[in-house]
This record gives sequence, C-alpha cells and structure tokens, in this order.
Amino acid sequence: MHCEHCVATVARVASEAKGTSQVSVSLAQGTLTMEVDETIFDEALFVETLGEEGFGIN
Repeated sequence: MHCEHCVATVARVASEAKGTSQVSVSLAQGTLTMEVDETIFDEALFVETLGEEGFGIN
C-alpha cells in the first residue's frame, strides 16, 4: 500500500467480505487486521478479490 486510497480499497474489500469484522488497515505498518468467522469466511475468495484490486498478501 502506498497511499490512503490503497488503505480505503483494502478496508472496503475486507469489510465487504462475508464473515469479517473489526477491520483495521495501517498504511504506516502496511498491515490489515480483521476478525473472521471461519464458518463463513472464504479465504481463497478474499485473496482473489484483493488480487483483483492489485494487492497481495504476504
């Protein structure tokens, strides 16, 4: 992530994913923190959706 627009995009994608809550994105640290309900959260779909927006997960 390089700017606040990036932060907003990552936060939007994370917030819209089924089974997520407590989403927090830090530009300074380059991190995304969120709580997930593992019974409904689809990690593969989430990673794919972030990738479509131009972001990867390390």
